[in-house]
Amino acid sequence: MNKMKLGINIFAVLAFVTLGAVAAQAQATRTWVSGVGDDANPCSRTAPCKTFAGAISKTADGGEIDALDPGGYGAVTITKGITIDGAGTLASILHSGVNGVIVNAASDKTICLRNLSISGAGTTLGTNGIRYLGGRQLIVQNVSLQQVSGNLIDVQLGSNGNLELDNVTGFNSGIGVFLKTTAGALFANINNCRFYNNSTGIKADLNTKLTVRNTVIAGNMSASSPSGNGIQVAPNGAGSVSALLENNSISGCTDGIVVTTSGGSTVSVFISNNVIFNNSAGVDIGAVVSVRSFVNNKMAGNTSDVVGTLGAAIGQQ
Repeated sequence: MNKMKLGINIFAVLAFVTLGAVAAQAQATRTWVSGVGDDANPCSRTAPCKTFAGAISKTADGGEIDALDPGGYGAVTITKGITIDGAGTLASILHSGVNGVIVNAASDKTICLRNLSISGAGTTLGTNGIRYLGGRQLIVQNVSLQQVSGNLIDVQLGSNGNLELDNVTGFNSGIGVFLKTTAGALFANINNCRFYNNSTGIKADLNTKLTVRNTVIAGNMSASSPSGNGIQVAPNGAGSVSALLENNSISGCTDGIVVTTSGGSTVSVFISNNVIFNNSAGVDIGAVVSVRSFVNNKMAGNTSDVVGTLGAAIGQQ
């Protein structure tokens, strides 16, 4: 009897190990989606899935999902390291009433979103295009976002994080990019991006280390869309924020650059070689923050170029 029980137990262990191995093999390092695919498929090149959500469960940690042809591939929640790439076709996410992409991965994971069009149709209050809640690094390249009533890119971390935006376009929404972490530090690098007709282009909140370069921010582009602020550095709570704003064009906004603080945060901002024009205030500076200029910014057509006091200039004209 004991020998029989031992044999059954060994068989059960072997079956469990075998099933685990099969499950591991079922997750491929590269999977595919197609507008005519099926989520019951294995997401291979010849048998693609229909949605990103269907493909992600069959993609290994650190793997990649690619789009074979134009299609709307649906909202997705990402909890592992992964790349989603729509290169060579029109890969889109239409997410009316829900967040388009939620990134909530472990602290050692890197997530990359490339060559995508993300649209919320602007129908439900509070939805966001991309929501970054967890993960070591989120990279967004060659992505267009539009028509959400929340934020186009909404970063709400509780630990260290890195955000890299390159060639991102966002318009007709709430805040273009909202940045905040309640613990650790958020390093955000925004380069070669465009944000139009949003309530605010970029807003840095608690514990953010922000760099914005070669970016265009413009409000009041149509009569139906009121202008907001261009770049707003405005932490609320105890912490610190620093920002380098260089080679940007900021126009048609209520205020081009706004720097304020509340709740005990320390704020330090450096501006260099920006073109700031046709705003109400070019640079609006609060009483207890530091804003220093490299003396090569160009301001014209603003109601007031500077409200408040710039710190000591850096360099020569």
